[in-house]
Amino acid sequence: ETVETHQRFKPLRMGLGVRDLARIAYLDQALDKPVRNFSSGMKQRLKLALAILSDTSLLLLDEPASNLDAEAVNWYQRLLDDHLDARTLLVCSNRQPAEHDRCDRELDIAHWKG
Repeated sequence: ETVETHQRFKPLRMGLGVRDLARIAYLDQALDKPVRNFSSGMKQRLKLALAILSDTSLLLLDEPASNLDAEAVNWYQRLLDDHLDARTLLVCSNRQPAEHDRCDRELDIAHWKG
């Protein structure tokens, strides 16, 4: 239901559907499970898949590696590699370089504190 609601506002890229998104996010076994019962890592993978796989020209991600183990961080990076294309990516992060290493510029707000 979450994916279908999201699709009403932003369609998925390349004609992907609910089952495609679930497969890509390794959530196909949880298709009938309410999102409220997902683990924090499952919820984060769902949110990232919805954001990255949506048909948008601008991709905004806030601490994308939160609640992800090392394997899921690698999944996130591969998902960006496969689906970022020519879109603009803005990542807000105060954590690990793996969250923003696909960005070509960095703005460190610590330099702007007064």
